[in-house]
Amino acid sequence: QIGPSVASSALAVPRGPMDIAIGSRVALTGLTNERGRRLNGLTATVDAGSSERWVVRVLADPQRGLRVPISISVRPENLLLLREHRTTVEVATTAEARELLSGTFANAAATGGTCAFGDQLSLPADVVLLHIFPLLSRSTTRAVAAGCLISAGELDRVGEVCHEWRGICLALRALTPACARDVAVKLRIEGGADEPSGADGEYRLWAHGDRSQPPLELFCHNVLSARPTEFVSLRNPSTNLSYFPPGGAARGTVLVSSFSKLRICPWSLTVKTDDFTFATSAGEVLQSYWNGRRTLQLSELPFATARDAAGHGRGNLPNRGQ
Repeated sequence: QIGPSVASSALAVPRGPMDIAIGSRVALTGLTNERGRRLNGLTATVDAGSSERWVVRVLADPQRGLRVPISISVRPENLLLLREHRTTVEVATTAEARELLSGTFANAAATGGTCAFGDQLSLPADVVLLHIFPLLSRSTTRAVAAGCLISAGELDRVGEVCHEWRGICLALRALTPACARDVAVKLRIEGGADEPSGADGEYRLWAHGDRSQPPLELFCHNVLSARPTEFVSLRNPSTNLSYFPPGGAARGTVLVSSFSKLRICPWSLTVKTDDFTFATSAGEVLQSYWNGRRTLQLSELPFATARDAAGHGRGNLPNRGQ
């Protein structure tokens, strides 16, 4: 074991009370060993101690020169408590995080690299990715006259700070995609962007990047374009239709619009009923109104619409996952 004299405090980082206890997972910060090597960012497990001083077992990290676990005694201000957060709930392992970080081509965020917070504090990029950046919001919602305005969140603003922070933001988007744009980031990082036409398909998305929640299976359309969109697939287009028959003030042929996919906003989970990207329509109706002084020509109908001008319009909208 290495005694307290070996690990000396090089930086006392002010911190509030932390719920550190035996068995807690922590990261070291503000420490150097007897050779002057900084120990910042190494992960450890608390084995014993009290509120004044803790004995921690530092995990082996060959990429940073630590080939076997060691035990050291440190002060509470030199520990950063690692909390299990939404990104790490399911499958976000350190190895997966490092692989994605190396794929962003951010020099300081490459495999085994660190992320700097100011001049004196730095942590491994994978620790930042798994435990710190997931706390940032993916989007912000503001009420406006027309409904709600969804704009960039904290993660986007942080990504503009420096090259290494942007690399971590991209890796987090690839780790827990929340929309089609995040899926595009994942495909580009993993090298799956060679065939844009074949990239569209069903993907697992997590609401607001929260991997502790069940994923959504959404179809990402034009995923590698400048304007990717999300759709929810409907099982049976023949039962998801809108209908407008002729009669009365409407003349023409029966108008039917069937939908195989429905446009959806992954941030608000609201649908756009008048997106006809994955809809087919047959028939055409010319409806007159204002005592015949004006006419309206219709060749397609929004989703879940039943119209008529003679009292017998109908539609079909299953409500049990169809």
